[in-house]
Amino acid sequence: IKTEVFRRLGGFNEDIIWGMDYENEEFGYRLCRKYKNVLDPCVMVRHMFPGAKKMTQAYFHRVALWLEIFFHRKQFESGGGTTAETGFSTLALFFALLSLPLIIISKGLAIVSLLFFAVYLYGYSGFFIFVFKQKKLFFLLALVLSIYFSIIIGLGALWGIVKVLTKMSSIKLGYNLHLN
Repeated sequence: IKTEVFRRLGGFNEDIIWGMDYENEEFGYRLCRKYKNVLDPCVMVRHMFPGAKKMTQAYFHRVALWLEIFFHRKQFESGGGTTAETGFSTLALFFALLSLPLIIISKGLAIVSLLFFAVYLYGYSGFFIFVFKQKKLFFLLALVLSIYFSIIIGLGALWGIVKVLTKMSSIKLGYNLHLN
């Protein structure tokens, strides 16, 4: 992003005090309203990730907070990790796991769980294809990590919904959030 665009949009909203770098998210909402976001597959970055515990906590809390933002904005993103497709795919994984006990009732009911799992795989197919093309040996680990973090994301989403429904939300409409 060019410096003049950042300044023209007013930079990061310093009124956001509810944490975890959501000033980036909020700035992104304003940016996408006026400018086209282009992803260049030739541009490669290297992310420095924290350990598993810290990353699990970050995913959980970020998704909970994103759900709070979603209830205020009332719309999904058009790309990235917070699209309707990603949300539905993650939800399908939850239903796949919840429907596993049906196998106890009848082996034939395993199809229910498999169908939900297929929806999950389809929803993340772009990611899985990308990983497979880039590093075939990493694919199985990527699949396991995707399932793990989808579960964490789902739990975080549930927590965010609980916070909104019980009025425990840390987002207050009085702040100048630029979210609508």
